[in-house]
Amino acid sequence: IVGCDGIKSAVKEYIEKGKVSKDASKREGTAAALYSGIRIGYAVTDADRSESNREPRTVKQVFADGAYIFKGTFGNGKNRPPCNCVFVTSLDNNFNGPFKRKEFVTASAIAENSDWSQDEKKPKEESRQRMVQQLSTNNIPGDDVVAAIEDSDRFFELGVYFHNPLSLSGWSKNIPS
Repeated sequence: IVGCDGIKSAVKEYIEKGKVSKDASKREGTAAALYSGIRIGYAVTDADRSESNREPRTVKQVFADGAYIFKGTFGNGKNRPPCNCVFVTSLDNNFNGPFKRKEFVTASAIAENSDWSQDEKKPKEESRQRMVQQLSTNNIPGDDVVAAIEDSDRFFELGVYFHNPLSLSGWSKNIPS
């Protein structure tokens, strides 16, 4: 079995504990992933079908103080138009690295989108404004980046986590027949 099942891995829990918790929130235990204080926002929209064969393709990267932007048009599968995407990687204002800032110590736990579903808890406009605000906060130039975010119709946001690759139990387990 290859365990590629995400942040709260059932496979990893089985290797370490010999069982799998029904409640995914209890899977981390002592091997919990450590939140890095880095967020990645994704703004996505389908490109016009006429763009599917357009050449050349370009990508844009912007490195700023506290943020990184990557923008481009990417493939979207066979017989589907490409997607225009903007990725905004930035520091979480509530954290200093993996540690909560003093003024946010009582803040609730980070709710993660581990199944990569479109964020339906927030209106699209809120997600759109948050991403555009990140550009302004980090002095990122580029009206084309703002326009791409404003044209997007799907938004996702995820946190980056550190995982300890070491396990006292090793990386394998004998399964009784």
